[in-house]
Parts: sequence; structure tokens; C-alpha cells
Amino acid sequence: MEKKLEDMNEQELLRELTKRQGKSARSGRIIALAAVVLAAALLIAVCVLVPSLLRTLDQAYATLDQASVTLSEAQTMVESAQKSLAGIDVMVDNVNTLVEDNTESLSSAVEKLNAIDFDKLNSSIADLNAVVEPLARLFGRG
Repeated sequence: MEKKLEDMNEQELLRELTKRQGKSARSGRIIALAAVVLAAALLIAVCVLVPSLLRTLDQAYATLDQASVTLSEAQTMVESAQKSLAGIDVMVDNVNTLVEDNTESLSSAVEKLNAIDFDKLNSSIADLNAVVEPLARLFGRG
């Protein structure tokens, strides 16, 4: 069993102190060795990861650059489509105007045709035929 420090003489105290310093020195060496191993592992990890990280960043930059170009091309296409749509709007307006004009003309023509009395026209043609038929016989055409 261990004695209490108060009950020890100087020689025993020195032995105990030396023993505890040895344990402390071993613990310090183990901690220092663990720190060196940890630092070495961290250094290796950084050496392995940094080039990979730099390649990834370069690829990300290239991808962003390509995306920027693609967005610019898409914007140009959208502007072109908007111009085409504006042209289509003008064309549709022109077609609407043409249809309206032709509808008015057609309505006018239909009104004029409806105003004709076909019975009277047929009667007039029959009367004209009655007059022209004797003349045609006279000139030998009938």
C-alpha cells in the first residue's frame, strides 16, 4: 500500500517524485508523438485534397463559364423569338384588315345580288329572246 505524502521521508518523497516525473515524461512523449502523427496525417490529407480541390474548382469555373455562354445564347434566341412574334402580330393584323375589307366587299356584292329580281330578269331575257328570234331567222341564223 502507498503511504501518504505527509508520512514519507525525504528519500521516499524523492523516489515518488522521480517516479511521477517519469510517468509525466512518458505521457508527454506519447502526446507529442500523437501530435506529430496527427500533423503528418493532416499534411498528407492536405497534399492529397488540395490538388483535387483545385481541379474541382477549375471544372466548376469552366462549367460556370459555359453556362454563361449558354445563357447568353438563350437570351439571343429569346430576343429573336420576340422579334418573330412581333412580326407575326403585324402579319395577323394585316390578315385581319384584309379579311375585314374583303368581308365588306363580299357583303356589298351579296347585297347587290340580293337586290336583283331574278324573276324580272328571266322575264326580260325571255322578252329579248322573243324579239331577237325573228331577227335571227331573218338573217338565217335560227
